[in-house]
Amino acid sequence: MNHTQLPPYGTQREPDPVWEENAMTAWDRENQADRHVSKMETALRGAESRLRAACGKWKEEIREHPGKSIFLAAAGGYVCHRLHARSLLFSGFKILTAFTPPTLLALGLCKVAEICKVRDAEWSGSAGNETAPATADDPTLIVVTDA
Repeated sequence: MNHTQLPPYGTQREPDPVWEENAMTAWDRENQADRHVSKMETALRGAESRLRAACGKWKEEIREHPGKSIFLAAAGGYVCHRLHARSLLFSGFKILTAFTPPTLLALGLCKVAEICKVRDAEWSGSAGNETAPATADDPTLIVVTDA
């Protein structure tokens, strides 16, 4: 059936064996989600332990050199005050928000093009993987015979 011949209204489509083979069951989706959650939990536990270790080192450094820590904190505050850090962060946010709509539009158009390509392949009757059979007058055809 090509794209011009649609089944009558209310009739069932023929089952697609490729779709059924690749379709995920609810159990598969839940199992996959559990695997992703466990990976994220492992990564977060590692990040938490590294962060706690770094905080412990900083606390020891502050206890050993309190004057240096106070000086660095005051210098950092002065620099942030002079550079207007808030305005720098806000300008970065403005740039990000300016580029977000065109980026989303481009991604949407790419997805639409991909969907159209798949639908066109389905309507033409091939998935784009098949090649035409070789013929005798094909210059790339090599015939081997026993001598």
